[in-house]
Amino acid sequence: MVPGEMIEGVHPPLISKSIFLKVHQNLEKFGGGYKIDLEVEELPMKQFLKCDCCGNSMTGYLVKKKGLYYYKCNLKGCANNRSQKVLHEKFEQLLLKFTFDKKLVPIFKKMFLTLLSQKTEVNEEGKKELQVNLASLRKKLDGIEERFVLGEIDQTLYTKFRDKFRANIHQIELELDNSQNQLSNLEKAVDKCINLSLELPSLWRKSNFGRKQRIQNLLFPEGIQYNRKKDDYRTSKINLLFSAIPYLTGLVEGYKKGDSNFSAKIPTWVVPLGIEPSTY
Repeated sequence: MVPGEMIEGVHPPLISKSIFLKVHQNLEKFGGGYKIDLEVEELPMKQFLKCDCCGNSMTGYLVKKKGLYYYKCNLKGCANNRSQKVLHEKFEQLLLKFTFDKKLVPIFKKMFLTLLSQKTEVNEEGKKELQVNLASLRKKLDGIEERFVLGEIDQTLYTKFRDKFRANIHQIELELDNSQNQLSNLEKAVDKCINLSLELPSLWRKSNFGRKQRIQNLLFPEGIQYNRKKDDYRTSKINLLFSAIPYLTGLVEGYKKGDSNFSAKIPTWVVPLGIEPSTY
């Protein structure tokens, strides 16, 4: 068909003209298809949740008679099925493991910076060594300039050592600037992590669909598994600084009591590579 006109075919029709027109009228009336809503506000954990039994992603659905949402395993025949309300409450309980008292922010910030400094090899000893070398080179440069002014060395020798010292000074200054930038980035990452951790469960609960998913994926980049028999979650990978919070919580008491060796008790492996939390 073309708008306002019907073209007769050369082959015998399979259906009558009246039936053909009626079908097209119904298609125009009812839209001719359906829409799948992938972003159901009440089901932010779709695909993020994995079935601990078979490993498949879990989807969700609405029981209209009850007005209740459920998550279920995608695998046909798998009985892993649970109320959205229950699973959301359990997820908030899981998030509680990655938060801490606001009074402990200064201690946690110091611990986080120590941890990330180990991971990225940003340390005060390295900076001090660079600063000592820089001071030494500047002193040598001043010395060679003084000797040239006093006529103790000629132009060729002066230019040779002046350029050498200046190049070395420039290189060290670049390394110190890079070290300072790294430290600044570490502090930004730590501040983001702390601000999120302080209100993690309530922030997730109050967020919209998109933000909930960003928070979920930030903490658990590979998703989480739900075990129906144990009625609990299992996590395979916890991302960034958040993986260190439960461990560091155990070190807080010792630090408050004056344990000066707490830094040595912070393992570098607790935090995976990548220090900048994405925007949530």
